[in-house]
Amino acid sequence: MIFRYSVSLYGVNLQPKNVIPKVKGDFILEDYFHPDDDIIDYFQPGVNTGKKYGCGEMTYFHPMKVACDDWIKEYEEEIVEFVQMNNRLFWDNDVEKLCVFLEVFYDGGQCNFSIFDQAKIKRLANCNIEFPISIYALDMDTYLNWEKETQTNWENR
Repeated sequence: MIFRYSVSLYGVNLQPKNVIPKVKGDFILEDYFHPDDDIIDYFQPGVNTGKKYGCGEMTYFHPMKVACDDWIKEYEEEIVEFVQMNNRLFWDNDVEKLCVFLEVFYDGGQCNFSIFDQAKIKRLANCNIEFPISIYALDMDTYLNWEKETQTNWENR
């Protein structure tokens, strides 16, 4: 399996500009917006919908973006460390919801997996966190190519 986790933060009054410069660690800020930012039409880039977001949001990814089975323990440990070292900063800046969003990609057969071990779950539980999950079946060639690329990237890290 291939795993892609993101750390997402939401809050009606969350102002990412006040948080981003203070975030510790080397995680990648993938996306963010402020409550008063204009919503741009997804299908017509550059076209303003005339609406505001009404909340703030930030999404961070692990520097390696994805991990396969051989590297998942290390990947998850680094996610736990990132959340723990920034947890107080997040909650002190109007975060109302903190999620580790899990995306799991597999070859289309039976899909069994576990997330985080007991010790990591216990550490994350202290961070008041949620775990939404999406699962995607990939065709075998796509899956095998991506898995091989992911394995190589981790080995060369």
